[in-house]
Parts: sequence; C-alpha cells; structure tokens
Amino acid sequence: IEEKADLSEFKKELLRVGTWKHGAAKDGVLEITKETLKSIVKNFKDKVLDNVFVPLGHPAGDDPSCNAGEVVDLAIEGDNEDKLIATIDVKDKGIVDKIKSGLIKCISASLTENYSRKDTGKDVGAILFHAALVSEPYIKGMAPFVPLSDDMKDSTIISIMNMEEPLTLQELS
Repeated sequence: IEEKADLSEFKKELLRVGTWKHGAAKDGVLEITKETLKSIVKNFKDKVLDNVFVPLGHPAGDDPSCNAGEVVDLAIEGDNEDKLIATIDVKDKGIVDKIKSGLIKCISASLTENYSRKDTGKDVGAILFHAALVSEPYIKGMAPFVPLSDDMKDSTIISIMNMEEPLTLQELS
C-alpha cells in the first residue's frame, strides 16, 4: 500500500533577533533577544497555552472561523541561533494551495513579552499567541515557507505489514 507524505505541513521563519519600531507612538520598540526566543519555545513545549493557531490575519486571531491550522512545533535555528522557526499544519486545502502557489507568502507572530499564567498567576516570560498568515509581515525579509514534503525529496512512504512506523524509500535503500 502506498500513500503520499502529508503535504499540509510547512516550516517558516516566524521571528528573529533584532529591534523594531512599532505602534502609533514613535517610542514603541519591539526587541527580540535570544532569551525571548528561548522563552517562547520553552513555553510552547510546556503547553502554557493549549493551542497556538494559524489564523488568516491578526484581527481574526480570536475568531475560530478564520483559523487555517495550528503551530505544531517551534525551534531556534540559524548560524547564530537567532531565528524562530515554526512548523505549521494547515488544514484548509485551499490555503495549502495558496501557500504553495505563492499567493500567501508571509506569516506574522502575535506575542507577549511577559505572560502571566491564568491558573497560577505566575509570570512565565514570552509566549506566542498565534502565527497569522498575512500579506505584509511586521518583520521584513524572513525566509519563505518550506513544505515539509520537500524535505523528504519526494519520497514515497510504503507501509509494511506489522510495523509500527512505515519506512521511507531512503531507509530501505
């Protein structure tokens, strides 16, 4: 039995270390440090929030009908460990097609620098609320979407009877 690898997951640079101006006031500054990235990843892995969704745009962040998927993993990458990479699983086939065709090219993080847990009141540091699909991100020049199926070099998964996990052709050769 042959089946194609899941084509709905993508990796995408979401944040990077740096300082940016923001807000209506000219004194607004967003500073992302390596410690900020580490806090976001730790709090994601610790499940401080139950879900980190991928909505269509920021204003839609609280509207579940605008949700296209969810963040399934976060990692810090880059030569200087200065980039936050999100793995997202997009459930809407139409949105998957738009990402693959280049009609959706950008993602933008919604975060807070010091989140207080609702159950304990304890401050836990920076967290990611959502990763919005947008037409123009706040932070410019981030790496493009990478379909995870491309990482597999178009390998086909072959299920072999009585195995817990199927082997890829790369493992069979």
